[in-house]
Amino acid sequence: LQAKEIDAKQDTKSGLLATLGRPTRESACECDRANDVQLSGVMALLSGPDIADAIADPKNAIAKLVAEKEDDRKLITEIFLRVINRTPSDAEIKSVRESWAEIQSDHDAMLAELAKREKEWEPTRRQREARRMEGITKASNAVEAYQPQHDAERKRLEEEREAKIAASKRAVTEYESQLVTKAEEFADRMKGKRATRWHLLTPGSIATSDKSKVEVLADGSIRGSGGERPLDYRLSLETKITNITGLIVEAVPDLSFKGGPGLSKDGNFVITEVEAKWQGLEAGSKEVPVVFGDARATFTQKDFDVKRTFDGNLDGGNRGWAIGGGNYKIPHRAAFKMRDVIPGNADKGVKLNVGILCRFKSHPLGKFRIYITTTPDPLQHTGIAAGEAGLPARIAEVVEKDASSRSEVDRVLLRNWVAESDAEYQHRLWAAKGPFPAIPADKKMEELKKALEYAKIPIEEDPRLVRFRRDVEMSAGQLKNLRLTAAQDLTWALINNPAFLFNH
Repeated sequence: LQAKEIDAKQDTKSGLLATLGRPTRESACECDRANDVQLSGVMALLSGPDIADAIADPKNAIAKLVAEKEDDRKLITEIFLRVINRTPSDAEIKSVRESWAEIQSDHDAMLAELAKREKEWEPTRRQREARRMEGITKASNAVEAYQPQHDAERKRLEEEREAKIAASKRAVTEYESQLVTKAEEFADRMKGKRATRWHLLTPGSIATSDKSKVEVLADGSIRGSGGERPLDYRLSLETKITNITGLIVEAVPDLSFKGGPGLSKDGNFVITEVEAKWQGLEAGSKEVPVVFGDARATFTQKDFDVKRTFDGNLDGGNRGWAIGGGNYKIPHRAAFKMRDVIPGNADKGVKLNVGILCRFKSHPLGKFRIYITTTPDPLQHTGIAAGEAGLPARIAEVVEKDASSRSEVDRVLLRNWVAESDAEYQHRLWAAKGPFPAIPADKKMEELKKALEYAKIPIEEDPRLVRFRRDVEMSAGQLKNLRLTAAQDLTWALINNPAFLFNH
């Protein structure tokens, strides 16, 4: 029954059963074990922890016998019977009892020996402790001597860092005082020009291909999240504007990103494809694909043509619109001319479903706006060469007003529009963002403190003395239950006897 219950793979922590003779095949049957006992098995039995742990177990049969057999003679006899299957002779009982009587004297001898060893160790301990304290003092003095220089240098570096932060913020504030004038100059320059007017559309719903977070901000921009990976945006937008001729995708930098309008490490992006479909909101209307006939961008990276964004190639290797080599800190715009006008419906409106597909490696667009226009030729008066793609309709309205008739809302709107595209202002904003890394730790001070910690390491006690202290502690513990200790000693002695080991 025991052979069936015990898994053949089971063993003690020390691997005693395998040493004694594990069967070559996976079997729990005792008949498959080796019949002969090798010297290695005997040594493992005698010197290994398994038997000693079993004997010392306070819940084993030895402890129960000590509690049950108050007569020492009966206790000795029972242990003999259980270990080597015979009764002890009178001489053996006498010898065991004499040995038991020596336990106290043996402990006293150990105490005397411990006191002797402690006395012999003390001069060495004092000498080593003195050297340790000398090392601590030396290392501590080195730290204290360097501390003023360290603190002064840290203060200087921190002041420099704070000065850089303050200067960057001051640069922003100083430039902001010029934005009102720049906005007025911009309005004067653009007034009366036939710039394409674009109407901002705010999406009613947005979805991303990986279900990542996306949000619509107060300025009408759409902001994605996450890092580098292929990413598609699907937007649903409604409008009552009629005769729609073009669409703009405006890539907008965001200070929460790493460097521009893209979610890549450098702030760039690649739009692989721009898809669009429209559908009237009246009952029974069918969805109609939007076909783009031409496109231009305020800036296009070399070998990344904006016209590839409507070639129908949805492959991730398609080099669509990107802005590498341009200024990532200002908005860039790609204007698309529709081949067929979307007539729309002034009463019920139409729905535009727009897809912004960013599948080129790991360069998704992170923040953008969507505009539409009704200008007959949306690319004719965009001012692409001047870095402009027309004006948002609301900004165009403000521009056409006389300066004196503009409201505070008009002035703020105009200022913000100019500020967003002002390269110098945006450069200062990004510079003020930082990073301004914390002052790194002083390497010399780190080394000095490391040396101090090393010097504080307690001296190593004599390992032989440490072991003997543990032996004395164990002996003292055994004296608390003298009969149990004696019974365990007897059991251990019988197990080490040839009568037990070789079944004589």
